[in-house]
Amino acid sequence: MAFQIHLSEARLRAEKAHGLWPDRILTDYLDEAVKAAPNQVAITGANSATGERTTLTYAELAHRVERIALGLAALGARLAALESQFVDDDGDTFSEVQDDCDDTNADVSPLADEIAGNGIDDDCDHEIDEAV
Repeated sequence: MAFQIHLSEARLRAEKAHGLWPDRILTDYLDEAVKAAPNQVAITGANSATGERTTLTYAELAHRVERIALGLAALGARLAALESQFVDDDGDTFSEVQDDCDDTNADVSPLADEIAGNGIDDDCDHEIDEAV
């Protein structure tokens, strides 16, 4: 799959500095698995309500991933930008997906204490400087 990394140079530098960016995206690992063992089972899912099982080989999984990614790209999404939302950029153990409202500031996270008067939503509850 030929997907490009769509992150700013500043973001890439910051992630590399924290050891969070290995110059690869998830599809690179999938491509390697397809080359090494295209017919090996990659994933199995089961519907608990019906008991129906679905099994995909690495080649089948790669095909589905590509179809989904191309569909998202047609809608304007960028695969690597989506992946990066799962990475904690500031080292506070929370990412954007985990409700970190400012992933460039390690003092701001859902577990932080609100600091009254600083004009910042320190605890990511969508309220700035609420009474503490």
